[in-house]
Amino acid sequence: MAAIAQFGGSSYNASIILASPTCKTEKHGKQAELIGIILDSWRKSPHGSVVHGDIWCICTDGDAARRIAIFQHCMTFTLQPGSKLYSLLGHLPLLNLCCGPNSITHDGDYKHEEKRMASALRSRSGIIVNGTQITPKMLVHYLRQLEDLPESRILSFFDGTDPQNVPKANALLTSIHRASQLLVLLSQSAHKPFVLLGKVLGSFVLPYTTTTMSLREQLINLAKCAHLMFALYRIDGTRFMTGQLIYDIQASIKNAFFCVAKTQLVNPGLPFYLLQTGTDRLEARFGTFRTVTSNRNGDILQICERAASAQHIDEIFSARPRWNRVPYRLSLDGSSGVDHTNPASWSGDVTVGNVNLYSCWIDGCLQASKILDWAGVRYEFDPAILSTESPHIDLMRPTGKYPGIQVDTKEPEIQPAQLAELTEDDQTIIAQPTDQPNDLAQPLQLGDDELSLEHLLPANPDDVAKSTTKRGWISVDGHRVHLESAVRYMLGSEGGPRSTDRLRRICGYTRYLNPSADSQSVLGSDFHVSELVATFLYTQSRVSVAIIRVTNIVAQDGRMVESIAEKHFNETGVTLSGQILILEYDSGVWYWTQKYDTIANTAASAHRKRSSGADFCASFSLPVNPSLTEWRGERVWSFEEPQMRVLMDDLWQKCAGNAPEDHIPTCQASALFPYRSSSSTICSTTYIISPRSY
Repeated sequence: MAAIAQFGGSSYNASIILASPTCKTEKHGKQAELIGIILDSWRKSPHGSVVHGDIWCICTDGDAARRIAIFQHCMTFTLQPGSKLYSLLGHLPLLNLCCGPNSITHDGDYKHEEKRMASALRSRSGIIVNGTQITPKMLVHYLRQLEDLPESRILSFFDGTDPQNVPKANALLTSIHRASQLLVLLSQSAHKPFVLLGKVLGSFVLPYTTTTMSLREQLINLAKCAHLMFALYRIDGTRFMTGQLIYDIQASIKNAFFCVAKTQLVNPGLPFYLLQTGTDRLEARFGTFRTVTSNRNGDILQICERAASAQHIDEIFSARPRWNRVPYRLSLDGSSGVDHTNPASWSGDVTVGNVNLYSCWIDGCLQASKILDWAGVRYEFDPAILSTESPHIDLMRPTGKYPGIQVDTKEPEIQPAQLAELTEDDQTIIAQPTDQPNDLAQPLQLGDDELSLEHLLPANPDDVAKSTTKRGWISVDGHRVHLESAVRYMLGSEGGPRSTDRLRRICGYTRYLNPSADSQSVLGSDFHVSELVATFLYTQSRVSVAIIRVTNIVAQDGRMVESIAEKHFNETGVTLSGQILILEYDSGVWYWTQKYDTIANTAASAHRKRSSGADFCASFSLPVNPSLTEWRGERVWSFEEPQMRVLMDDLWQKCAGNAPEDHIPTCQASALFPYRSSSSTICSTTYIISPRSY
């Protein structure tokens, strides 16, 4: 489907102009041809550009073939210094100035980008932020710091069975941003990568959802996001985010600045609504089609026959936005009621004449620099210095080439972590009876994608006639409770919304996992993910002790668990994955540099990113509890030299009689591992043993 829509506070509905029954089977060449026909027809039609002006941007949902097709139309020219648009954008450092005829630009859909970011965070191996691996298990641990988020809600964020769920993706990203602002996390150096991740996500999500934001604040946040992603992608590459996702996000941010500049040239007194970028208006039209046809899988003929009536319906909703109840999967807050993120509801000042694009860009860059300095991330935003590496480097080309187009073109298949691996309950998600008393006064828990008729009734019973409030309701301790809810609680069924999948709902499955007190997936409570262990790694015919921060704990049956008891360090079958701390020797003490070593491990793993640590047996490791010491202005983990020697001896005594040559993992040496003192000699943290073959 293809549609055209205008920017503005009124008459902004999409108009369908093309419907193809091929379901995106065309290659990028054919799609580029179709796009070219649309653009050419718009220029030639007396009802096209002559009346409405040029097309400013082409939006897509992230399809790989269409990305290349749009790239061929929107990245063929570079803004020239003599153009009016260049006077507004040409002096923004590192902004990509490539565009198509009539300065047309490529735009991605921000909701699709949020869903793809959420999918990356849900993957079993997580993502890498400044060399630090952040897994779903670790994210669950961080989100538990938010007291207003129940366990079932947190776990629902990581349900990968519905990757197209917009409100769930948005809730995950915003919750991570909220958690990153907690003082308990900001005050510890070990949590800096997570805080940095929260800053990145918040700077992208909030401009589209915070209706009180002014256009200036929106652009500053987007500029900050663009610079943060540029810096992190240059460090971690596709281990941070895929090349396709980086390209689409940077294209969306670039397009926002281009569109604001174009609006300023048309009329500085006009508003610009950032939420009108992307494909959301076309997606909403699909919902109207389904409502009109009563068929969620209508064919191409039904769509074409009802295109005009669907257009009229959306025009009515545009004039009366309070009448429009958007589908829950397109809403950003997960409510199926009135859409509260439309131009009519935006209260921030979005007049383009009140915005200085250069000031917004520089402020965003400075905020990003401040965050990166705090997190200890190396970065470079000076175009003159970056040009010595490649003359083509800009925010869309972190290495001089377009990710997702010219390099890193392969979209990896993301395997989400299983919910049973993230919860403390290894039972099925069938609602189990509980022996604990239920509080009937608690309000019903409405899920992301569940809405019954009773939920559409006024929240306050006094808002309707007195006679209607009595039917179907009872009073419990002064609170009104629906009879259906009372019966459910009396029969012993736990609360919470049922699964929206028909078969699972019939079976009585809940949509969210219900944590159980008698957990079996947690093998103990003594050692948790994110804590430290010492283990041996074999390199250069030496067995060297390594201090590792654990990112995953894998039980003997392959389940990922959150914690293990101390006794499991003396048993076989439990595997740990983690990253090696980089330690620096200073006056008899080993200090953590707040970084992790990148080693080349000979074994592949589904539990970590490549070159981001090692897998090893828990029985060949020891938990460690280092001191927090002030060093170079930061509180970091530290180990005194005698402690390291005792730790190494204890670990060797534990491993020596258990065939260490068969269980200690092999890795290649790096400049920082095995640990070395200032004299560049391998320290007493190493045993030399006979070579072996693998």
